[in-house]
Amino acid sequence: MKRFFLFLVCLLLATTSVAQDTSLPSTALRATPASDAPTVEGVLDKYVQARGGREALEKLSSYSAKGSFTSTKLKSKGPVELFAKPPNKQLMVLLASGYGNYRRGFDGATAWEKMPGSQSVSNISVFAKPDADFYRVIRMRQEFPALAFKGKQNLSEHSTYVLESPLMKWTKRWYFDAQSGLLLRTETTSAAGKVLNSEEYADYRSVDGVAEPFTLRQVDNDGIDFNIHLDEVKHNVEISDSSFDKPVKDKRTDATTANSPKGKPEMHFTSGQSSLNIPFTDDDGVVLPVRINNAGPFTLSIDSGSGVFGIITLQRAEALGLQARHPRKEKVIGGDIEVSNINGAALSIPGVEMTNRRFEVISLDAATDQGVQIDGALGHDFLKEFVVEIDFEKKILNLYDRNKYHYTGHGEIIPLKIKDSEPSMMLKMVTDEGQTITGRFKVDTGLGGTMAFFAPSAKKYGLLTKGKTIEAPTSFEVGGEYHRRIGRARTLQLGALIIEQPTVSFSEDTEGSAARSEFDGVLGVEILRRFKVILDYARHRMILEPNSSFKNRFEEDMSGVALDPDTLDHRRVFKIRQVLPGTPAAEAGIHSDDLLLAIDGKDAAEFTQKAIERLFMEDGHEFVLTLRRGDKTLQLPLKLRRLI
Repeated sequence: MKRFFLFLVCLLLATTSVAQDTSLPSTALRATPASDAPTVEGVLDKYVQARGGREALEKLSSYSAKGSFTSTKLKSKGPVELFAKPPNKQLMVLLASGYGNYRRGFDGATAWEKMPGSQSVSNISVFAKPDADFYRVIRMRQEFPALAFKGKQNLSEHSTYVLESPLMKWTKRWYFDAQSGLLLRTETTSAAGKVLNSEEYADYRSVDGVAEPFTLRQVDNDGIDFNIHLDEVKHNVEISDSSFDKPVKDKRTDATTANSPKGKPEMHFTSGQSSLNIPFTDDDGVVLPVRINNAGPFTLSIDSGSGVFGIITLQRAEALGLQARHPRKEKVIGGDIEVSNINGAALSIPGVEMTNRRFEVISLDAATDQGVQIDGALGHDFLKEFVVEIDFEKKILNLYDRNKYHYTGHGEIIPLKIKDSEPSMMLKMVTDEGQTITGRFKVDTGLGGTMAFFAPSAKKYGLLTKGKTIEAPTSFEVGGEYHRRIGRARTLQLGALIIEQPTVSFSEDTEGSAARSEFDGVLGVEILRRFKVILDYARHRMILEPNSSFKNRFEEDMSGVALDPDTLDHRRVFKIRQVLPGTPAAEAGIHSDDLLLAIDGKDAAEFTQKAIERLFMEDGHEFVLTLRRGDKTLQLPLKLRRLI
């Protein structure tokens, strides 16, 4: 791991100043005779003009970039952020899969790095200060007074002018495109002529009148490759000087001390005042990779319905060497479950590190959907630390400093009541029969459905007896069985926003959290995913910005089957857990305990459970299902129809 990050020093230098540039594939250089050789000053002047000119470059007061990196050799990838400001401050932050959060910076006097899994921050002894000059594009002659023109060489299909200078105990070369003047490659060689590292640059784009490279490729002398692709480059943004300072010694606990209740919970952004563009998956919620006590990554969902900081399965807690304490029972949908807790855990996600946190441990195996493993959840005490922006359309999560956040959009601002760590809102629903119901609903990003009335309210308003409802398959939640019926409302109103004909669930359970009376019900992710959702607990509000799916029709299952993952002869299949009477599945002759082998000839192993559930929401579509019943293989047609 150390070897991986050692060679990033040149990457930092190459990407976080006005001289910053990026990638072309590595190629051998072929010397060609130089004719009419230009001067050093001529090459540098052309480079300055190619980058945008001295005047444009001198107007820059900071540099900020976000993107991603890959390394084929190391089999690692992840997000990366780059920052720089005059005179020579630099910072790089990345999350490397399989390694963790890495930070490297230069505060103008000291170069430092913080390795993944380390509680200490170390100084970098090998650091060329001239390379950190923010304005080195226009100061190369001053920073490298011994620069010399070495001739003309071919670099792949480009003809280049080569400049060379001593750099500490090495030699550095710059290769400038003879036609455009842009920098294409740099390399550092030892006294023996061995190439210690090389950087190649491409995809220059104009940002504020300055040509900035958006792609970089670096290769070290062991063949380790490092490829950066930037999505965003900004100039003249406010960056605090403290962002570049060498961090104090990390007080993070490890597995041997994680159960200690002592220690104040702490959180810090690894750079700036936010962490942006954190990718997530959203089949049934918001699921993202995190590291706990420097182990992982684990997959945790963002669950606003959970009143704790975090939840982790017993399986994962034991894998971390953490001993759960204080067992007790908690009410959940379906009944009660055994819960215990661990204290003093450390958590890291891209751009954020948190220490001395408490996780609740539930005695369940990690939930899976044919290989997609969910190890736990992050709840209220995590969300309250930030302003959390969930962009379902782009599938990215943004975390902002709650104390400095200022909303400037035009979304609908919904007041939230937060009691006992549970956020709730008032909403208005008009039933299909015209009955208007106003109630308080818990906001739950961990609920996979649209919205559900808890049993007391469903009974109070007669929702199980008025209007058309259908039986929903019995679901098995963490606390046991969950029974409900499904109907369709005429409208649902969130603030001034009107949602047409949403489907609604009505709980039939008399025990567990679905039988609670302090809320009328719960609002789930199938409603929320039609918005960019901003959770601002510090100001007791939720902001909703409709996205392109806002007016899409709400659909439920049109088959009448409930599925569970299963195996047959080491092959992934799905077991038909339940067939509802009077549905297309029952009419097609499908039975409970049949094994689903294929859909339209496509092996069932190629589907996730959620993908099949969405497939079975297409009105009028007909599929041929291949089923195993006992020792027989059957092919049955299934024609879907809208049931509600």
